[in-house]
Amino acid sequence: MVLLITGLLLFCGVHLIGRIFPDYRKQLKGRLGDGGYKGIYSLLSIGGIVLIVFGWRASEFQPVYFPTDEMRIIGFTLMIPAVILLLTAQVQSNLKRMIRHPQLSGVIVWSVAHLLMNGDVRSIILFAGFSLWGIVSILLINYRKGIWQKPHPVTWMIELRNFVAASLLFLTLFYLHPYIAGVAIAV
Repeated sequence: MVLLITGLLLFCGVHLIGRIFPDYRKQLKGRLGDGGYKGIYSLLSIGGIVLIVFGWRASEFQPVYFPTDEMRIIGFTLMIPAVILLLTAQVQSNLKRMIRHPQLSGVIVWSVAHLLMNGDVRSIILFAGFSLWGIVSILLINYRKGIWQKPHPVTWMIELRNFVAASLLFLTLFYLHPYIAGVAIAV
């Protein structure tokens, strides 16, 4: 469990430090250069993910609550908007005109979905941690950046392309989940 928590703290800490201390981030970029800063940032982020994976696999299953079939169905269903939000953050979309932070919102929805489907200690630590990180990140970004400038609208053909891409990504994640996460999906 220590590796899992350490990895989560490392990953979230690396992503939050620049938002909490923007002057410190500028100093680091000045000393390391943009490439050096991004390299260290990436290595620490990847290190956090590796610790999370090894920590997850090393932690024992300790149930806290037992998800009902209804909770699992709701959680599974929430994964559809989670994938759409995560994909939307990377492409042009009218959804970005409605949701300021689609990627962080997608992480929060993904986390809540997994909390509905998993009631063990390691799941609660991991997914509640990511959800909290997403919420704090959104609040910090909104505070620093101020008024939201919405992007320009896109055509329905772009939205159709996004829907097809999100559907394919969802199906891919569904079928590869046992290999990616080491856990089979049980709906």
